Amino acid sequence: MYMTHSLPNEALNNPPTPERECLNALLDLANRQEHPQQRYHHAFYEAHSGLAAPVDLSTSINVHPYGEGLEEAVPLIPVPENLVARAAVEFHDSTSVWALGQVHIDFVDDNGVLKASEWVRPSKQQQYSRSLEPAEITALQNDAEAISKEIIEANAERAKLGPLVEAPRADGTRRFHLGDVLSALTGRGLSARGGAGIVDISDYMADRNLQDGEDMYVQHGEQLGALVQQIEQHMTQHKILDEVTLYKMLGQMAQTLGVSMLELEPDK
Repeated sequence: MYMTHSLPNEALNNPPTPERECLNALLDLANRQEHPQQRYHHAFYEAHSGLAAPVDLSTSINVHPYGEGLEEAVPLIPVPENLVARAAVEFHDSTSVWALGQVHIDFVDDNGVLKASEWVRPSKQQQYSRSLEPAEITALQNDAEAISKEIIEANAERAKLGPLVEAPRADGTRRFHLGDVLSALTGRGLSARGGAGIVDISDYMADRNLQDGEDMYVQHGEQLGALVQQIEQHMTQHKILDEVTLYKMLGQMAQTLGVSMLELEPDK
């Protein structure tokens, strides 16, 4: 569990302030995620920018409690003595490799009152902060809580999928999970193991000269073709495929096929 610098005593005799509730939600998220993950929630983006979020906009939130290497994490922003925690919020979309924007937020103990301020860097020479508006604090809390809830639900759905990887046989052949195979066939990130699953099956295909699905035999190939169409239809309608939806789709597909692990061999 993350520990923080001594929190202000504001909540001992009074209801929690919005800043405290927001920070609690952020720290809870930090304890649930091993690393910041891009999730399709954008309440804070809209409150902070005043713009409607693109349908494919995702948010990642990284929380650094006091003493968690803040100087290395954000080297150009000084660490005040009264710092309780710092959050870095990034916005992404599906068309750009780089983040659309990043917001650095400090939670500080101001004479016993927890306050949230944004560090703004208009140039390398000038640094200043502004207090977050109440709507921004509420929106950030909402995003943190929504992401935590999604992580819990995604972990539960992922567990239902059963084993996701098998060891190679003596001759080096392997079976791969349905999501890995669909990733190889469609070029989309459909592996329940994320990037690790895609790299794994890509390396296997390269070692066995299975180039981009060409000249490749896959069990239940005809049925997989229909499943691929379902995925493409979903992406056409919704533009995004979040983890929970992906895991549910993979589970339903495995039930349709009657198996979840598939052979992947050269076509004969």
